[in-house]
Amino acid sequence: MTNPCLCVPLPRGKAVMLTFDRKTRSFVGNQEGLFRTFFKRGVMDFEGHRRWPSDGDEFLTALYDWLFLHGYRVTWKWGSLLGDKRPSDPFTN
Repeated sequence: MTNPCLCVPLPRGKAVMLTFDRKTRSFVGNQEGLFRTFFKRGVMDFEGHRRWPSDGDEFLTALYDWLFLHGYRVTWKWGSLLGDKRPSDPFTN
């Protein structure tokens, strides 16, 4: 099972990452404090719905859009415990 991850590069080769583990339906990040606000108030998607961490992929997609529109150089990364490659449609289980 492939897990989507948002990555925002920082100076000096560092990065902020937030991964959604589809198996446990939980998020793991290396800068929890940075995402705390998004977890508390949710993120508005393009369709006008507020997305919460419990929405999983939809929350991560809305967060990507928000970060991108606010000028962050955010990218998708893909990880898997089994070493799978990125699927053609990342949002199907």
